[in-house]
Amino acid sequence: MPSERRCTDVCLYEVKPRSPVYLTVTIGKAQVGGTCLHWDGKITGEGSVRSKKIGKRNEDLRGRLLGCTTRIKDVNPRTNATAVTYSFKGGKKPQSFRFKMPAAGEGGFVVYSIDFLFV
Repeated sequence: MPSERRCTDVCLYEVKPRSPVYLTVTIGKAQVGGTCLHWDGKITGEGSVRSKKIGKRNEDLRGRLLGCTTRIKDVNPRTNATAVTYSFKGGKKPQSFRFKMPAAGEGGFVVYSIDFLFV
């Protein structure tokens, strides 16, 4: 069975008062994978995440946590490198957070467990 590596982090994203934000998750290095989003104790998105709306109009997101778990499988025969970028819009300014880690070997997995605290 292919091995699995983990990358964990907590990042801050500055939001506007009473405004939702939008998240796009991009998997790089010609690898495959999917993302699961955790919001308010519930799974709010799975698989491909494109311009996913987080929050509602007139809802204050400050102090709230969005959990993102992205699992990537190494399928690119040229490299074991994996990368994921979490891109936010709708806050004080657009901002992207990029993470990278090599899989332990051919066909291995990397799980990125990234939490975003809205400030």
